[in-house]
Amino acid sequence: MKYAFKKVANKTIPRKEKRKGPFWMSQDTLRVVENRQQMKMRGNWVEVSKINGKIQRRIRKDEENYLKEKCQMLEEHNKKGRTRDLHQQIREIT
Repeated sequence: MKYAFKKVANKTIPRKEKRKGPFWMSQDTLRVVENRQQMKMRGNWVEVSKINGKIQRRIRKDEENYLKEKCQMLEEHNKKGRTRDLHQQIREIT
């Protein structure tokens, strides 16, 4: 029985995909990070040092955009009087 349940569950219930990096980081930034890792493996250190700055700028921008969106959501919850959602969002940020 146990084997049959596991077999059916594996077919019907999709597995959750694991995401590399923080959840607020954009897909473009993740691609640049992967590109940098490939360059490191090839030994192209001049290009790696150039890309490092670009990656840091993108990460800062992505995090700032994420926090702006969260703050807008907090303001909306506060205006509508949804204190439960408001406090839940605050816990996620902190």
